This record gives sequence, C-alpha cells and structure tokens, in this order.
Amino acid sequence: MKFKFLKAAFTAVFLLVCNVSNAGIIPHGVQENVAYNDVTSTWGWDLLYRGDYSASISIDDMFSGHQDYIMLGAINGSSDTITLLAAVKWTDFITYTADNVTKSLNGAEWYINGDSLGFAGLGDTISQTSADTSNVNASKRLSWHTNRSSDSASVATEVFGGWRAGTATSLNNSTAWDRVVFTTNANVQSVPEPSTLAIFALGMVGLVLRRTKK
Repeated sequence: MKFKFLKAAFTAVFLLVCNVSNAGIIPHGVQENVAYNDVTSTWGWDLLYRGDYSASISIDDMFSGHQDYIMLGAINGSSDTITLLAAVKWTDFITYTADNVTKSLNGAEWYINGDSLGFAGLGDTISQTSADTSNVNASKRLSWHTNRSSDSASVATEVFGGWRAGTATSLNNSTAWDRVVFTTNANVQSVPEPSTLAIFALGMVGLVLRRTKK
C-alpha cells in the first residue's frame, strides 16, 4: 500500500514537471540562430505564416488567427535554423508608429507603418528608406516592406517584398529567404516556480506518510 501511494506521488510530481518543461516561452529581446524545432516544440509556439520574402500578402492574411503574442523571424532556404526572431504582444505590435520612430517592447525596438515593419535591437534607432537600412547592430534587424504608397504615414495593410534579415539585405525578390510568423497565448507565462514544485512534492510525500501511519 505504501509503495502505491509513493508511486502515485512521484507520478504526479513527474507529470507536473513535464508540463512545466513543455510550457511555452516568450523570449526577451532579439534572438539569433534559433533551431526551428526549439521554437515549436521547446518554446511551444505555433507557426502562423511562412512564405518567400518576394511574396506579397495582406496584413490580415499574414496574421490571420493570431493569438495574444506574435513572433516575427527569417529563415534561409531549407535551413532548420531561424536566423533571427523577436516576440511581441499583438496589440502592441499592430499600433502604428511614425517614420523612423520605434516602440521599446519586450527587449526590442518595433515599428509598423506604410513604409515597412520590423524590429531592431533594444536602444537602436532605425532609418526607414523605406525599409530600415541602418547597419548599426545589423544582425538584430528585420525589416519588411509594407504598402509602398506615396503616403508613408498610412497604416500598414499589406506586406510586400522583404528588405532585410539581419545582415542579409536587398531581399525584395528573394525566394531563398522565408518570412516566418509564430503565435502563442499569454497564458504560456503561467509557469510554476521551482519553489512551488518543491512545496507540491513535499505535500504529496506528507500525504503518503499520513496514510501509511493509519
């Protein structure tokens, strides 16, 4: 009987630990050279969109079905490593920014308007002409052309050819590079701390000891 209770206790703790280890992760700041499988399996994000840098797609279609958070990234050809990516809350991301103005969100500088959308490293400025052409900390910069209208002050409604994926630029007609968009919900941050797990485990062991004394 004692063995059965101990087995049940350790099974419960094991399952909880597994659930925690498989819980989603919202990375802070611009991430570089991340394995694709880590994003979908370890971090727990869902692929929302993937397409050539040369493709044109509406904002509505690219982000259709988005959840609380999105993550933009770029991947080269058939590689299983994402060159760079960054995550942001959807409602913050979609808020319009004026030309060459960014908003500091989750460890990166974000922007979206009728010229382009994308991100740069935290504290770095951008140079939209119309995509971001700045070379300061270039490896942390992602920029995709948007409306390409004469009115750069317009809200972004469509994504056209991409301009850059880190240090790789002039990718407007590239079929070798892919844009990737992932999404997840805010509840992925609800991960018990190690102390919580320890308390739970001790509680289970205490329950076993109480039952074995009866």
